[in-house]
Amino acid sequence: SHHVLLGARGQGKTALFRMLSFDGLSSLAAYDEQVKSLVEERKFIGIYLPTKLEWIQSLALQTDSALITPERAFLWKLNLSSCIALLVTVESCVRYYCQDERSRTVKELSFCRGISDVWHLGGVFDTFKSVSNRLKSLSFEMQIEISRRGMFGSDYANQPLKEPLASTFAVFATSSFEPMIQGMRLASSELELSPLTSWLLCIDEAEWMSAEQQTVVNSFMRVAPESHLFLKIATMPFSHYTLNTANGEAPLIPGQDFEYVHMDFGGAVVSHVKDAEAKWGREYAFGELLFQKVMARYFPDVASRFPTMTALFGTCALLDRDLDQDWSNNSTYMNLLREYANVNFLSRAEKKNASDGQSVSFMDSIGRKVKGALLLRRDYDNRKGHEKSDLYSGARMIIKCADGNPRVFIRILKKLISSAEKPENGAWQVKQKLQEELLRGLAENFLNQIKSYQNVGPELYQIVIKLGGYMQCCLYKRQLTGDVVGSFSVDEPDKTDYEAIDLLKSAVRYGVIKPNDSGKLNYGGNASLVGDYHLSYTFCPYFRTLPRKGTCVSLHEFTRALELPVDAKKDDPNQMMLWE
Repeated sequence: SHHVLLGARGQGKTALFRMLSFDGLSSLAAYDEQVKSLVEERKFIGIYLPTKLEWIQSLALQTDSALITPERAFLWKLNLSSCIALLVTVESCVRYYCQDERSRTVKELSFCRGISDVWHLGGVFDTFKSVSNRLKSLSFEMQIEISRRGMFGSDYANQPLKEPLASTFAVFATSSFEPMIQGMRLASSELELSPLTSWLLCIDEAEWMSAEQQTVVNSFMRVAPESHLFLKIATMPFSHYTLNTANGEAPLIPGQDFEYVHMDFGGAVVSHVKDAEAKWGREYAFGELLFQKVMARYFPDVASRFPTMTALFGTCALLDRDLDQDWSNNSTYMNLLREYANVNFLSRAEKKNASDGQSVSFMDSIGRKVKGALLLRRDYDNRKGHEKSDLYSGARMIIKCADGNPRVFIRILKKLISSAEKPENGAWQVKQKLQEELLRGLAENFLNQIKSYQNVGPELYQIVIKLGGYMQCCLYKRQLTGDVVGSFSVDEPDKTDYEAIDLLKSAVRYGVIKPNDSGKLNYGGNASLVGDYHLSYTFCPYFRTLPRKGTCVSLHEFTRALELPVDAKKDDPNQMMLWE
């Protein structure tokens, strides 16, 4: 079926689509038996089509020509680009499925001569490279022609096209993907594929399309194709701008015409990290998987010495439940609770401690929730000057700070591993204080990068600063309860919220703000922002907050925090920021 894949920047959409393409999948088949069986079964053939790289120059083209309308210009570019992508895929198929050089040459010659005629290329071309070059040449000539028609006015704009552009424009400005479907049929015949083989067109970065251009693509998904061509469209959250089709009375219906798929912690975890998944949960299992891949690829000589992240980075005092959990009446933790907790929570904790002691029930309802906050409060009060902390360290903290984003996680790993001390005996070590220093530096870099985001950068930067400061204040300037503020909730907006809603949608797109449960949210056409969110845990070492969802505050309270002056004095009781 058709799918729209939704994920923030860095979530791994492009990596998934590149590997789903036959070119990527067949390359991996030599190293993975499971992948090899998929390729050999020929159940599906993936085609990778990057929107940004292929179409960015043509998306803004405008012309007053009755012949080359913006819709037909986009349709022409869409079809032509998809056909160039098809050629790459067919060439990979011929290279993989044809065992000897002679059969490959025969298949290539037969396909290329046939497709030269089908696509009206104005000549006979014998190789994949020559056909691809011809399409790219025609694409460039057509873009020049459209540019001329936009420059020289309506008299020139309405003149008929000359050959061979007239014929090729007629072919590629037909209905969506029809030229590629014709190429698929010819390729299926040459490669002797089953009539039931599915072709998957993976369209990446669809957020670059306008709503009108997405309507063209939606129209294809609205009708179940007999061609066995299925679209996989990757875009950012809230960037599947419309469900409309060319038939205004028949919009797309999620769950019937297509499915939304959310990229969340890698999408799936392979079998050899299932033990980690059962113990720690999905995000930690995926983190361990990426760690193993990075070590095996870049540090094969020492990878066997560090089978897990804990072996290299150690444990995390803030997050690991099985560390130092003495909650007896005169323990360090109970004394910290008496110092920092409010009266009601302390009373409840002491009563439960007296009756349950060190039971699992006490740990779940009291100890687990407040342990990290107590350690941070003690560290904040006791640390002097520029003295360094080591609380933001350990395997679980590193995974948590990546917040399920593979690109961020790999960047963190590379930074930490490259900073490891490597003595001659091979006993690598990344000191706890150095881990916190590096994680804070990466968080600060991410925060500074936000300023450069097009159109919304300065506003997003202010949201992060003020929201992080608000949650910082809740943790350090208020008496502790069972859960500190770590999230905010969004209800149906009123008229005064629309500007904030647009900014928050941009924040979700860029991974600055993350949904607490992406599976319950619809990020597609006409999507609502209603739900619970948290500031990306990547920022936690910078603001010294806990990477936990915690208690939610409403958007209205968050908006109130945004309206507070950033230059308010530290001793102002209404100031929501914690200034150091």
